[in-house]
Amino acid sequence: MYMFNVTNPDQVAKHGAKPIVEEVGPYVFYENHHKADLIWNSNNTITYKQIRTWNHVPELSVGRLTDKVTIINPVAASIAEMLRSKIPKFLRPLVSMYLNTEKERVFVTHTIQEILFDGMEDPLLDAMEKLKLIIKNYIPEGAFMDKFAIFYARNGTDWVDGVWNMYTGAGNVADMGKVHSW
Repeated sequence: MYMFNVTNPDQVAKHGAKPIVEEVGPYVFYENHHKADLIWNSNNTITYKQIRTWNHVPELSVGRLTDKVTIINPVAASIAEMLRSKIPKFLRPLVSMYLNTEKERVFVTHTIQEILFDGMEDPLLDAMEKLKLIIKNYIPEGAFMDKFAIFYARNGTDWVDGVWNMYTGAGNVADMGKVHSW
């Protein structure tokens, strides 16, 4: 995995300059999949949950997980778009005023470990928790967590990928491995 470090965040945020980025990495991981809670069904399918685990491979990586990079704030970018497309127009000024008081930053600097796994705290996540009663009908269930990271609370868990149901090939080998439902 590569990251792009923004080297001129203040000029971009304050003066609208074109971002200057440097590619860092790669940060290499082995991804392992393990099927759990297997149920063999009478319709020649198997139902299971998938556990995915990512393990860092330092000897194949260029850089360490403690390297710091400056990136566009993924929380601000994601929530701003979600609010713009999901919140009714009459609520937008109220939500916008509230969020402006949180002094959200356009760019954030964190370690690779925080960006990928450990999570980044963000005032918008705290604000969204406070506004949950107002906006709960407009935001998908489970959309907010206490921190943000690409794989936050996902490493070694089975809840992310949901429940799979695949054909085993019994009865028709051509169906083997086809997804029946997910």
